[in-house]
Amino acid sequence: MDRRTFLKATTVTAGSGAASYKHLRAHQTVLN
Repeated sequence: MDRRTFLKATTVTAGSGAASYKHLRAHQTVLN
């Protein structure tokens, strides 16, 4: 997924997305 698209989706769901974002970012860092 495009990083910009990912950020947009995260911003839209900022409520619960903030925690999920950090979690996903951690995984993306490992994968990348």
